[in-house]
Amino acid sequence: MNKEMLGHDVREPYTARDTSFVEELDMAQHPLHTLAQLKKEKRYGRMGELYARLNQPAESARWFMKDGQYQRAAEELAKAGKTLKAARMLYRLGEYQTAARFFASIEKHKQAAEALLKGGDLPGAASACAEAGLSVKAAELFREYFLTSQDAPKAQEGAADLCYRWLQKNEFTGNLTLEQRNELCILTGKRFLASGRAALAATLFQEGGDTKTASEIYKRLDRMQKEGLPRS
Repeated sequence: MNKEMLGHDVREPYTARDTSFVEELDMAQHPLHTLAQLKKEKRYGRMGELYARLNQPAESARWFMKDGQYQRAAEELAKAGKTLKAARMLYRLGEYQTAARFFASIEKHKQAAEALLKGGDLPGAASACAEAGLSVKAAELFREYFLTSQDAPKAQEGAADLCYRWLQKNEFTGNLTLEQRNELCILTGKRFLASGRAALAATLFQEGGDTKTASEIYKRLDRMQKEGLPRS
């Protein structure tokens, strides 16, 4: 044995320790026998893999589920055109983020919002509500997040970015009262100000009706520019 191989686990093909290649050959030549043997040995995950390679996603999903590999099962269900079923299964299992992704992929944005809310992702749920046309509910969730969040500043800045993108869309702001829109502008502006994005924060304060704060920020930025300091 080469020195480079000392201390390493070397698997030789066709041995009991590496049977995957043999199983695939057997599967190609004797599929029913191979699957029956795997089932007898309760190697359900391996059955799922082989069915996936045979391009039988529905059957693959069945055995992945039996093996407890729910993420893989959901992926195979989606390949079989059963994305909604996959999303619902993931939701029941508490895989809320992944369930939301599956719901969103088939434009079930309301269900995606429910999953994200269940998983504690208020900004994500708010954005999904906005996608579903539930602008008022989205605004309420953004507001709740900004008023109660104990997340790290970077996470709050990410939520502000998400909210800001919606504030630029007339189909979102057009369904809000002026008071709701202004409050969101100011709450979002505060996050940007805290993260050093003062120019954008000033714009949002101004759009939200807090011209005093906006003016103070603009004056500070002008002073920094005159002193040769970088503007944020």
